[in-house]
Amino acid sequence: MKKVVLITSLFIFMMISGFVFAEENVIKGPLPEKFPSAEKCAACHKVPLVYEELSQSAHKDLKCYDCHLPGAVQKGKYKPEECNFYRLGYHHKNGDWMETSMNQVCLRCHMDKDIINSSVECWSCHMPENGIDNLILVKDKKSPPEGDNIKEVKKLIHRSHSFQVHAK
Repeated sequence: MKKVVLITSLFIFMMISGFVFAEENVIKGPLPEKFPSAEKCAACHKVPLVYEELSQSAHKDLKCYDCHLPGAVQKGKYKPEECNFYRLGYHHKNGDWMETSMNQVCLRCHMDKDIINSSVECWSCHMPENGIDNLILVKDKKSPPEGDNIKEVKKLIHRSHSFQVHAK
């Protein structure tokens, strides 16, 4: 009887542990319909070039949160200084935000590609670097990104959001 209880307990522990570890990349956060359009994101963060490139690309219907984890979502998992716009993820149908690594954010839609196990990041070819973006973080999202409403200006390497098929 002790063996049965021990084995059952061990099995339950392993299932719970497996579930916890499997859910490590799940982040709780608001639903996508609560977020502004890509145009509004670009206007408040003062990155009009990113929006211009995106709106003229084959991905023009994407919104920022289709690839990026919003800061409000990251706050549940990271310290403020660790939150950044290079964190990739997407909102899953079940209501959770899923953080991804490497090419997984692209392969959600582009599963036909032969790079699933590639160590080369999709964006290294399809989103070439070109200059610097000054990304503005505001204190009050309802006020314009000016004057003392600016909390921080982050300098980020600009990656083209035109998603070039064969980058030069």
